[in-house]
Order: sequence, then C-alpha cells, then structure tokens
Amino acid sequence: MKKIYCNFSCKVFPGFYESNLYNSDTLYNFEYGTLPDGFTWDFVKGGWQKFMKSTCKEWVSAMQFCLDNSKYADKTNPLNLKIKGFVSTWSPKEYNFYTDKLYMRIEVNLNELKKYCLLERRDDFNKYLFEHWSDRPGFWSFIPNNVYAFEDKYRECPHKRDELQDIMIEWYLLEFIDFDSVEWCVAETDWERISENVTLQSEEDWSLWDYKYDDKLNKYIPTHKLEAA
Repeated sequence: MKKIYCNFSCKVFPGFYESNLYNSDTLYNFEYGTLPDGFTWDFVKGGWQKFMKSTCKEWVSAMQFCLDNSKYADKTNPLNLKIKGFVSTWSPKEYNFYTDKLYMRIEVNLNELKKYCLLERRDDFNKYLFEHWSDRPGFWSFIPNNVYAFEDKYRECPHKRDELQDIMIEWYLLEFIDFDSVEWCVAETDWERISENVTLQSEEDWSLWDYKYDDKLNKYIPTHKLEAA
C-alpha cells in the first residue's frame, strides 16, 4: 500500500517553531563572529520557504537512511516499510496549540502492519495508545486510548481509517527509527541550507544587502543593496 502519512508526534518531526531545526537563535548564531558591524542575517525573498523545503527533504531522507542502516539503528525493519519521499508541510496560523506537520509518502503492506500492531505486538501497541492518546488536562484525545476501542473504530468508521493507519505507522516509525540520529544527520547540513538562503540585513533600516567574504578582515562585507521584496 502507498499512502500519504502525516505525523502527530513532534519526535517524528519537531517543526520549525523553537525546535532544533529552527529557533530564535538560529540566524543569530550563524557565522556570528564574521558579521560586519551594524548588520545581521535575514532570509532573502523566498529563502525561508526554500530553507523549510530543503530541511524537510533532508529530514525525510535521514529517516529512511536510519531505518535501513544498521550503523544508526540496531533494530531491523520487519515490515520493510519504505519512506518514499517528502510531499509537503502544513503550518498553523498561530503556534499556541500546534506546530508544523510533515507529509510524506509511505509504502507498507497494510495487512502486515495491522497484524504487527494488533496481534504480534498487541500489548505494546495498547500501552502506546494509553500513554499517548488518553485524555489529560489541556488535551482531549480523538484517538482511542486502548487497542480494543481502536479495533472497533477501525472496523466501524471507514472514514477514520486513514487517520488510524497513520497512528499505526507512527508507532512503527518510533519503534524502529533512532530520531536522535535523524536530527544529527540533518544538523550536519545546516550550514549549507542556511547559507544558500540568507543575506545581510542592515540594523539601521532593515534593508537587505548582497555580500562577499573579505579574507583580510576575516568578515563578510556588504556589497550592494538588494531591491525591496
């Protein structure tokens, strides 16, 4: 089965709001010691969107790499689940209650997935549902918090099956991917993805400037003002 999976867990995808992928210190720390006086970094027109997209693609690739590569995960991938690629992201208008979501293509045998979650690892999946999908202060769950109710909803509510499949896929991903390694892999290319999409910004009037690196000064210097977006 091929489907589009969307994450629920911030461990599967942490989003770009005050996370290790991007936070209020990211641009501040980027090549900080080489900034000219009176300037800081900012994204060029369209740069933020390009940075997000390239980071998501890198994250998805790292997930599949860590799923398959024993160097990063000492567990196997018993269902041979494949992450086929990045699709898109969804971002909330405000980050009060939600953060960014990641959509990716997944290929997995659905019958084997159901067998794995609901039969072979039934007790473990039941524990996961109870720990992550039970009501609590500030959180009203829309997913059954036990395997019996989960099965009933899957059988009786066809319009909910896609969402419930995502829950099973997510548990599987959390079981067999070392997301600390995923984060490490993505962090390795942070510099390239940021440098391709930022430019200098004047602290005086917030104008954007093209730049070059001066070897004698050991600093970046502005060369000419860019047209306003």
